[in-house]
Amino acid sequence: MTLERVWLYTNFDCNLQCTYCLSSSHPKALRRELTFGDYRSLVDEAQALGIPELCLTGGEPFLLQDMEQRLDYALQRGLRVTVLTNGLLLSGSRLTAMAHLNKAPLTLQVSLDGDRVGGERQAAEALVTGVADAACMHEGNYRAFIGEGLFPPMSTEVVAYVGPYDHCNMTAGPSIAPEQADAFAARLLAMSYDDPELRPLFDLEGLTKWVAPRTHGYQPLSLAVAALGVSLAIEA
Repeated sequence: MTLERVWLYTNFDCNLQCTYCLSSSHPKALRRELTFGDYRSLVDEAQALGIPELCLTGGEPFLLQDMEQRLDYALQRGLRVTVLTNGLLLSGSRLTAMAHLNKAPLTLQVSLDGDRVGGERQAAEALVTGVADAACMHEGNYRAFIGEGLFPPMSTEVVAYVGPYDHCNMTAGPSIAPEQADAFAARLLAMSYDDPELRPLFDLEGLTKWVAPRTHGYQPLSLAVAALGVSLAIEA
């Protein structure tokens, strides 16, 4: 079996404090930095194993002052590099220092997230503490909660899977230029789950494709909520 990519957590502190963060990162979190020495060793090991892509996440990776050097190290060894970032630190001298990477196989994946994980984490905590007898969550998050120890081993059981339904909307404000909105929508609609480079991004959000704006795709969710006697309003 050939591994397609390796994921490294560079640090666990962040300049934002999002309630839905899977790693519970925030400005006061312990940095728990992956040292440059350990980073080099892991990159060298990935290169030796023939792994073509390195993915860096955190925390906010660009809080590390040597991030440009870390990118250079991996790129010079022939790895494609993807960095998950909120993008807020990519300006001024920081961006200028990365200008030489303009044509490198480097992808900066800027996060545009909703609060799906935050609500699911609260549901998971309610399940652990006995406040709830059952909880609904994305399978990827369920596995992540097990991995981080939120769910003790063998303490939970999956009793059912639901069918697919629409979620993860992209909504623009009135100030956006129509041509920018159209270009952004075109890029989303062109993404394919069959693309091995894009599939991990879809999996992170529990998606299989982007579709044009619609409301009928929420029907399975609406029916499930209605069955519980809770009203759900969806504006067209």
